[in-house]
Amino acid sequence: MLYWDGTKWTTLPKGTNGQYLKWCNDTLTWGPCLPVINTKAVKNVNDHPQAIVDVAVLSDGGSYILEFGICVSKNPNPTYPNDQVGATYPNTQLGITQFGFDTESNTTYYVRAFAVSNVGVAYGNELSVTSKTFSAPVVLLDSISSIGTSSAILWGTVSNEGSFSVSQKGFVWDTIPNVSITNNLLLSTSAGNSNYSTDLLNLKPNKRYYVRAYAGNAHGNSYSAEQSFITDTIPAPPPPPPPPPAPTSLTDIDGNVYPVVKIANKHWISKNLDVTHYKNGDSIPQVQDAATWANLTTGAWCYYENQTANGTTYGKLYNWYAMNDPRGIAPAGWHVPNDEEWVAMIDSLGGSGIAGGKLKATTLWNSPNTGATNSSGFNGLPGGARLPRGVFDYKGMWGQWWSSTPSQMSNDLGIFLQLTNESQGISGPNPFEKQYGYSIRLIWNY
Repeated sequence: MLYWDGTKWTTLPKGTNGQYLKWCNDTLTWGPCLPVINTKAVKNVNDHPQAIVDVAVLSDGGSYILEFGICVSKNPNPTYPNDQVGATYPNTQLGITQFGFDTESNTTYYVRAFAVSNVGVAYGNELSVTSKTFSAPVVLLDSISSIGTSSAILWGTVSNEGSFSVSQKGFVWDTIPNVSITNNLLLSTSAGNSNYSTDLLNLKPNKRYYVRAYAGNAHGNSYSAEQSFITDTIPAPPPPPPPPPAPTSLTDIDGNVYPVVKIANKHWISKNLDVTHYKNGDSIPQVQDAATWANLTTGAWCYYENQTANGTTYGKLYNWYAMNDPRGIAPAGWHVPNDEEWVAMIDSLGGSGIAGGKLKATTLWNSPNTGATNSSGFNGLPGGARLPRGVFDYKGMWGQWWSSTPSQMSNDLGIFLQLTNESQGISGPNPFEKQYGYSIRLIWNY
């Protein structure tokens, strides 16, 4: 079979049907043609950072279109797939489809549509466009105000939005110069572009910080000139007031006067406490009955053997509850010494093995009153004790004083220290029942 291809007759293979002949680009071709696609227009080049390309598929060439889109390059004749930017894959009905590509400032782009079928790749006409010169915003750092030890307020202005609307604004900051958004970014939520502000918080005192105002649009980011500031220094606390003059005596709420002695740079009363009222004026009950004393869980005092004459010499005996009452058994500026203060005094006198002799008075103790010199001036007396069952014992033999330190062994125990007539040492701090009645000494707070 012969057919005329436009210039000559050509013999067709035997069995070939002439109905599949097609005119492709003015040429009679056997089988499907390449698709026909048109690059219709490039839009938004000068007012948007992404250009839009209208593409029209005019013909599929009689074959299934596998893919079509656009090729974009800064050089002429962009090709598929090297310069492919956008594409769609399903077979498409004839019509216009839009594709986009990002643009740079003042740049010429060459654009043409493409379509791919089983026959091959077809290109549309080439268009060239040149974007205008885009610009980022112009931003100013107006001021830095309200600088404190850990904060400041930053003020900025976007004086010109540039080629596109401002998408975000704020400040960048750090403790090193030449700051950018790779450092610390602090965005502002203030409406408008004039005089926006942001609080800069959690700064360190007496530290230099570098700041620039920042604004960004679709083209890019810009910064103001850099400024720096130094946070305030935290003022040093005022020095503590000097202690009052060292006391030579103490007068309690009842008018009793106690001599004061200095031992190891601390001031102690050198006489056992004899008070009957707490610091706030409330009365401390006197309890004479043995059974009542044995069952107490509140503060109380007594004389040894309930004899006033013993109180004149040895002071009063108090249970632990009176010593520890939150109303305070000591006058203002004084307190019951704790374990640490007792031990510091004992150590200053040579340690527990010999300090007892230096603390004991030289009279009123039963013989042998071992090692007693009273060289410390403490004037420790053998005032004895009242036992938890309410009876009295050990006058002339023992002197015992409460410590204000709580016992770590049991909540039922208090801490005391003890001198004896048969030793030059001192025993304690030791735990014993809170129902014991012991003497109390006071130490100055300063």
